[in-house]
Amino acid sequence: MALTEPAELLVGLAQLDTGRCLAYNGVLCMSCRSACSAEALRFDARFRPEVDTERCTGCGFCVGVCPEHALRILWPLEWSRPAVTPPGRRDRPG
Repeated sequence: MALTEPAELLVGLAQLDTGRCLAYNGVLCMSCRSACSAEALRFDARFRPEVDTERCTGCGFCVGVCPEHALRILWPLEWSRPAVTPPGRRDRPG
């Protein structure tokens, strides 16, 4: 694995607050997408972002550009909380 691959550089995991996110509130905003060099922010058909936990490195660049502060970085100790899906897992905690 090359050093620049996302899984190699993992330091945390971005978490999106959809209540604060402009895109989830009817405003077209893709600020986080252009800031993410790991391409970990995917957008659905309605242009709403989702964090790809397999690609997210937790670098925090998306946090700094979000105009509504809808993103934050979760550190590894926080991944055990029920609302968080750890990297590499597609299923949702129940």
